[in-house]
Amino acid sequence: MGGSLTGLGAYEINHCMRVARLCKFWMDLMPWLELDWKRLIAAAQVHDFGKKEINPAILNKKDCLTDLDWAEIQRHPEWSKNWVISHIGDPKIATIVFQHHESLNGKGYPTKTTEILPEASVLKICDVFDALTCDREYRKGYSYETALTIMQEEARVSKLSASFMDMFTDILKTNSAEKFQIVSRHPCPTKTGAPSEG
Repeated sequence: MGGSLTGLGAYEINHCMRVARLCKFWMDLMPWLELDWKRLIAAAQVHDFGKKEINPAILNKKDCLTDLDWAEIQRHPEWSKNWVISHIGDPKIATIVFQHHESLNGKGYPTKTTEILPEASVLKICDVFDALTCDREYRKGYSYETALTIMQEEARVSKLSASFMDMFTDILKTNSAEKFQIVSRHPCPTKTGAPSEG
């Protein structure tokens, strides 16, 4: 991963690693899926590196986030994209990272685009799943079953890709033991953050 990561906490680094492993796990089970898996996994490894630019007082905040707090947090895809451009130099990886909080209903961020790379849609699903199942200071991590229920509802309103969500649900329901081994190698350090926020 390399590069200057001063200011990036253990949660963000371990989160990126777990999300990358989930993407790799998905690839191993569905290698026939026509995705640029190499760039997707590379994007997953660094997708939140831009959070090092966020004021630590916001990332560690125990109270509700203000509108200004949210505005700063919603800049992290752009900062992560800039990190990729500077340290990796791959335009597609940069785009996947930049789009990992966009939604098919046009209500995502940072640009509210509905023209989203499929790799970014897969990254978002893995990102949200890890965020939901990790312990945070404001709540315990959800069970896998509860996390899937929340995400399936988000897919119904096009916050997540319904087709990829169906695949992800099938993967976890039929390979739960293997998935647990992949995801649990690094614990979820207690850290504040917004619900469903990777």
